[in-house]
Formats: sequence, structure tokens, C-alpha cells
Amino acid sequence: MRRIAVSDGSVLLDTVVLGTAGFGTDLPEEKAFAQMDCYYACGGRTLDTAAVYGDWEDKGEPKSERTIARWVRSRGVEDITVITKGCHYRLKTPEISRVTPEAIRADAAQSLEALERDAIDVYLLHRDNPAVPVGELVDALDEFAAKGALRSVGVSNWTFARIAAANEYARKNGRTPFTSSELQWSLAQINPARDNFPNLPHMTPAEFENYRGSDLAVLAWSAQAGGVISKMLARPGFSLEGNKFDTPETRLRAQRVEALSRRTGLAPGVLTLAYLLNSGVQSAAVVGASSPEQIRESVSAGDVSLTPEQVSFLEGA
Repeated sequence: MRRIAVSDGSVLLDTVVLGTAGFGTDLPEEKAFAQMDCYYACGGRTLDTAAVYGDWEDKGEPKSERTIARWVRSRGVEDITVITKGCHYRLKTPEISRVTPEAIRADAAQSLEALERDAIDVYLLHRDNPAVPVGELVDALDEFAAKGALRSVGVSNWTFARIAAANEYARKNGRTPFTSSELQWSLAQINPARDNFPNLPHMTPAEFENYRGSDLAVLAWSAQAGGVISKMLARPGFSLEGNKFDTPETRLRAQRVEALSRRTGLAPGVLTLAYLLNSGVQSAAVVGASSPEQIRESVSAGDVSLTPEQVSFLEGA
């Protein structure tokens, strides 16, 4: 499986990352362990989690992080790279932002404890709050990075412009810069009228051009759009109507995935991921799965090379 560098190259991420949002809740520990076992057997070494994953009742119980820690301990593995995120709003009070220096300090400390680690490989701010001066957030993260507790830092669901402002502040003040950005990105296109996260930035043509000119590692969440393109092609009765990705672009791209799948022999789910991984930026895809077969298929996308012409074809360009 291919890997991409974060920060100075000392942190490497698999291009296909296993997402763990349901670990310890929707996915009981036994099944979560089985997923991680399968992913590890396939060569995968990068797990994506967050303090809020599993803490759906706001009890301060980061169940996903703790499930990962127990699996790592029980298997005795030492080569796992962990991405985690902090400063998500409390689910009972979504109107109150927690993107503050105080929340950074509290959440980073909690994640270090929950993951049973002396250092977190990639630590991301889960949300942004433009009302908070970006330098205050950079300074708070640098407190942990400077002492080695955070090996690299970045953000999730931020605009590129805000990231650029943070890194300009970091450059001028000798602070740790952001080196990764996680945002919603897939081959399927979102219908704005049905977007359940209307206020979150996602990959657009303009943002893509910004990322292409940068050294940032780009992590795509919802990388397969809930498998919507694969479902359209595998289930004759599947209706896109009312779906978040119900757009003419998604329908066109599904047709092109089907055509390229026939020419290459690659499964539609593999092609939707390979599109992201061959797009021209330093990218990785965060994936979920409901079976070992899905994990193995997704991981295989990390070794697929598409030509620029094939990528353009999938886009409908």
C-alpha cells in the first residue's frame, strides 16, 4: 500500500485510512477488533478517530479512542499511526463552539490518555471558529507539539484560506505549522439542498487548486459517499432520489465509473477511491466498512494508478 508523508516525513499515512467513528458504539468492540485485524492483515497501519466518536451522549467517554487503545495493547502492535481530532462542539449544545485554546488543552490531554500514548501522530482540530484569532489556536497546539506530545498538527473542516493564515502566523512566530487537512471529498457531488453539513467546507474546484499548489496532506472523509455510486451500479432498483448526493453530476460520474470498470476490471468502489488518490494532490481516503470484503477492496485502491486521462474521464471533463 502506498503512503504519504505528513510534516517533515517522520509521520507516514496509508493512502487508505480506516475510519473508526462507530467503534465501541454502533460497532461493538468484538467487531471493531475484527475490522482492525483485517485492515492490519491487509497492510493497513493508519486509523482515523476523534474524541467525539462514541461520546454521543456527552459523557466525556471517547469510546472509539479507547477501543483503539485496547486493540493496540491486546495485539501488541507498535506500528500503528493514529489520527485523532478534538474541539468538536458538545452534541447537546451545537451552537456553542469549543474551538478555543482551553478546549485544545483539555481535549489533547484527554486523547493522549484515552489512546494510552505519549504522543499522537496526527492531531486535528475537528472544527473551526473564525471568531477566534488563528494565532491563539496555533499557539495552543504548539504547546503540545513543542514537547513532542503531538507529532504533527492539522485541521478538519477548515477553509484553505484559514489554514494559510494559520501557517503564515506559524512561520512568522516559529510555531508548528498545520501539515494536514481533512475535509469532505468524494467523486459523488453533494446536492446543496440536502447537505446535512451545509456550513462545513468541502472540496470544490477552487479549493482543489489551492491544495494542488501546497504541501498539505489532504484526507478525504466520506470518501465513498456512503457507497452511493457502487450501490447505483450494483442494485438495479436503487434510487438516488432524495439522497444527499442526488445530482446530475453524480449520475454522470456513476455511468463513467461503470464504463471504466468494464475497461479495467476494477470494482466501482475501488475506482471511486483511486480517483481521489490519483487526483494530483497528496491525498488519503478515510473509509468505513461493514465487512472484511469491503476492507480488502478499499485497501486495494491504494495500489491502483490511474492516468490523468482516466481521472478526467471520471470527472466528466
